[in-house]
Amino acid sequence: MTLPRGKIALAACFALTLATLLGIAIYWNLPDRLKRGAGSGAGYRPEDLAGTTNYKDAAGVVWVAPAANDVNGRPVELYPDFRMHPLAVAKESANCAWTAEDGRRPDVIRMLAHNDAEYKRMLDENSRIKERQLVYLKQLAALEVQKSRLTGQPMQSLVLPGTDGQEFKVDITSSDLSDSGQIGTFNGFVDGHPETAVSVAFKFGREAYTILSPFDGNDFDAEPRESGEVIVKSIDPSAYDPWRCGGVCGMPVVNTAPKTAAAQ
Repeated sequence: MTLPRGKIALAACFALTLATLLGIAIYWNLPDRLKRGAGSGAGYRPEDLAGTTNYKDAAGVVWVAPAANDVNGRPVELYPDFRMHPLAVAKESANCAWTAEDGRRPDVIRMLAHNDAEYKRMLDENSRIKERQLVYLKQLAALEVQKSRLTGQPMQSLVLPGTDGQEFKVDITSSDLSDSGQIGTFNGFVDGHPETAVSVAFKFGREAYTILSPFDGNDFDAEPRESGEVIVKSIDPSAYDPWRCGGVCGMPVVNTAPKTAAAQ
């Protein structure tokens, strides 16, 4: 089976979105926020981040607090109560941890979003997706690249999460990596199904990917939230349009509107 022309065009659009997403419009000072270690985030206390830079969870994992500026030094609006790993883990594997909450509910979106503009964008997106779920990654692409370089063994595959415990082994057909190995892209297909199309982009601990799987209808688009966190959306490719979000989807939105007198 070959991929229909419409699917190929959509895959190309998604690949362009991912490249733009992680190569041009990164709004965060990623090196300062890189996750150190791995863990589910259980035991998180919001007060651990208040007025401090770092936070250590119950498992002893150290996280760096979200930066308040983008890469150009411009201030980024954040909810005062924004935090990493906001939802508890409901299901876990060796590679990923899935949260239980329905990511389309307004109250859950409020916990996922960085600010009001991103909250509104996700609400608008609800009509074009089947499901949205926050997933924590235990195996980061950037770390897997480093392991590959240390062992001298090329990366031939990686595992990506879908929703509700689904995992997909992806056979890598091509890659484009920076000299450091901390930034790059992969292309490939779901193991055993060359008719599928998978695109992955990463920068440090942040990852985005798209899985188009015509043989079973398991089509997903994942956007980065924080280092080691992805918001996975089950989509209908014929209805989902990543360019309708008013910019680059999956990135914290900077509110550039003039402040009112009351807000100044």
